Amino acid sequence: MKLLILFASPRPRGNTVQLLEKITEVFDESVEITRFDLYGMDLKSCIACRRCQKVTDSFHCVHDDDMQEIFDAALESDLILFATPICSFYLHRP
Repeated sequence: MKLLILFASPRPRGNTVQLLEKITEVFDESVEITRFDLYGMDLKSCIACRRCQKVTDSFHCVHDDDMQEIFDAALESDLILFATPICSFYLHRP
């Protein structure tokens, strides 16, 4: 099984990562875990051009950033885990 973790906290040693470490301890060695720390990545905002919807065999974006790597990992994953703190009733945005 392939697990993709999208970690979206501005605090690399905060509560969210501590919970994430406990969760990942549950999985045995047969689970391949890929983790992206979104705050350290070059991610540009969507401009709603819909190019990603025009390609039928894969995901592609007009931006030349790190999102393509996340798209590829998501397509290969069996499970996606979003790890983000909730502050003031909102998710953090990298």
